[in-house]
Amino acid sequence: MEKQLPDSARSDGTPPPDAAPADAAPGHVVGYRRPPEHTRFKTGHRKLGGRRKGQRNARTAFKETLDEKIRLREGNRPRSLSKRDAMYLRITNDAVSGNDKAQTKVIALMQSHGLNEEPEEATNRKPFTADDEAVIADFLRRQGMQPPENIDKLGSGAAEPQSKQNKETKS
Repeated sequence: MEKQLPDSARSDGTPPPDAAPADAAPGHVVGYRRPPEHTRFKTGHRKLGGRRKGQRNARTAFKETLDEKIRLREGNRPRSLSKRDAMYLRITNDAVSGNDKAQTKVIALMQSHGLNEEPEEATNRKPFTADDEAVIADFLRRQGMQPPENIDKLGSGAAEPQSKQNKETKS
């Protein structure tokens, strides 16, 4: 008769490789990416590597720094805005004053945010009403210009000043 070994033992008497150590908690499986509990890194060690709990990463710190509020003075009026907005304001003001590098930066920012589009022209122009024509004619008379007979001529600049003879007869 042959002696039967229990399933958990080998012929040489050592436990199988997937068996948990005798002092391990029941139900804890040791295997790939599951080291025995006694060999795991202990919490709170400084030389574990990686970022410690509660420590902010660089992106969060930089974002919070840019979002801080500062006070600027524009003329005699104090103004409160974020550092990011202050940078945009400074670059834009420098670009308007003629700084070539600032102009390049503003154009690049406009392109990256899709702000370099041409403005749309007004497509739904409403026709003048009789009241509009009367107001325009009154204004032109006060300015010493002859109001046009047809209001459509206003867009072409056809209104002409009165002649000297007409002005003299009014007086």
